[in-house]
Amino acid sequence: MTRNRTLSARPAFPCPVRDLAGKPLGRVEELALDVASGRVTTVKLAVGGGAGERSLTVPWEALALDAEGGGLLLNLPLETLLALRAAGSRQDLAAGDGQVTAGAPTLG
Repeated sequence: MTRNRTLSARPAFPCPVRDLAGKPLGRVEELALDVASGRVTTVKLAVGGGAGERSLTVPWEALALDAEGGGLLLNLPLETLLALRAAGSRQDLAAGDGQVTAGAPTLG
């Protein structure tokens, strides 16, 4: 029986996350790496900052490298992620943990 194994890793340097308009959303807290493929599967983000900071886990496919500003771009509106998390939709969230698992658009 094959088990899916993942490793978590924290970035060695600050990695900012912005929306597609370039507005700062937060930073990368942690990456989940698939052991078999060596690929990043999900990214845990710290969004909001300060006392209102929240952690959201998004699939790697919901992010793109920001070549101009450095860091990553989230190609979903933050409001969409927060609304899905609040709604707790089983179709879009995994067990209410804030992880978006379906319907994540990608950059062209």
